[in-house]
Amino acid sequence: MQGQPLRLKVPVRVCRSDTAEAVLDPAGLRTTGQARVRSPGGANVTRSVQGGARANLAKSVEASPQGYIVTLVLTVDGTLENVRLIDPLPGASARRGALSVQGPSLANLNARADGDAIVLSRVIPGTYSLTYPLTTDVPADQVVTAPDLDW
Repeated sequence: MQGQPLRLKVPVRVCRSDTAEAVLDPAGLRTTGQARVRSPGGANVTRSVQGGARANLAKSVEASPQGYIVTLVLTVDGTLENVRLIDPLPGASARRGALSVQGPSLANLNARADGDAIVLSRVIPGTYSLTYPLTTDVPADQVVTAPDLDW
């Protein structure tokens, strides 16, 4: 088999859309190739308020054919009024699509966008899932912005 190409598949962790490099040690063989971030990742935040109520917000971003799908999962252990899920858009060209909200049946699930925030007028204990499509021209490694909570 001398003279035949040897093909190896190796895992490569890519943090930015760019060029990835793989090195085979100890031989020192190197190869590079174009890399594309397909699943940008996520972020989390937890807040407590007087009276002991706590809220946790987890954000994840997945690639889709038209851009990205952003999912915000809010978990609360007390009733809260005017909860603001602060979710900055990544760049001036970013656009948030229609918002889908699921949660406890007795909660007010009418969410509204207010700039970089999504407002839920009243939440009761439970878990809420908010999903929306995101279109943007920023690279995938810059799509995940840090979420925050306020009420």
